Amino acid sequence: MRARQRHFNPAGVGAYSALDARFGFSLADNTAIDTWDDRTSGNKDATGTGTARPLYRTGVMGGNPVVRFDGSNDYLKINTVTASKVTLLSALSSTQTGNTQICLQWGTNTTTTDNQFHLWITSSKYACFYRDNTSTDRGITATSNKTSNPTIIATLFDSTQRFWENGVAGGTAATSGTLNQSTAAIGLGVKLKPDGTPPGVAEVNYFNGDMGAMIIVPSALGDPARRRIESSLAYSFKIACS
Repeated sequence: MRARQRHFNPAGVGAYSALDARFGFSLADNTAIDTWDDRTSGNKDATGTGTARPLYRTGVMGGNPVVRFDGSNDYLKINTVTASKVTLLSALSSTQTGNTQICLQWGTNTTTTDNQFHLWITSSKYACFYRDNTSTDRGITATSNKTSNPTIIATLFDSTQRFWENGVAGGTAATSGTLNQSTAAIGLGVKLKPDGTPPGVAEVNYFNGDMGAMIIVPSALGDPARRRIESSLAYSFKIACS
């Protein structure tokens, strides 16, 4: 197990949005969330409306607060940024098994399916995949079922995809395309259409679980920076990380 780093500066790694449930909330337990504050200076908050808002829950992940998605209709969205590369780092858990769930979706063009990069759960395993403009999927799936336990997940998209679960590399997958941003937002808990709304009921795979943190960086982080953030999240949420 690596030595844990307690803190990192989101601006220091060029984060586009740094969401951490330990900061920015002044809510009572079990309260619906309008805004999950971005910790960078860019104010790229994650926002929700109406009955589709997830809940703020206290004392959950290592004794820390989380944002809880119900797997039915909860989601948040962040205004998107044009980027050809992205690194995602997160503290997650999900007790639902056997179905596909979208944790985060980045990028669309004029359809609901193409030029997207996803962090998702499939058959009770975390995974990432890129869907190109021919709707061909290329991805990496974790080797073990850890979704019911709090887990540090890192994934990266550039000329290849890479994936780490609690600091352990899960392989690489070649890609042959680029992320394509248009008017869509980044979706937390569901994939979004170009207008920033969820697709039809038959296409929706909502996340059912807890997010302690989600760090979004519009570049391919090197290993030292990635490991610093993994270590910080592991320390904060009391998760063993190699």
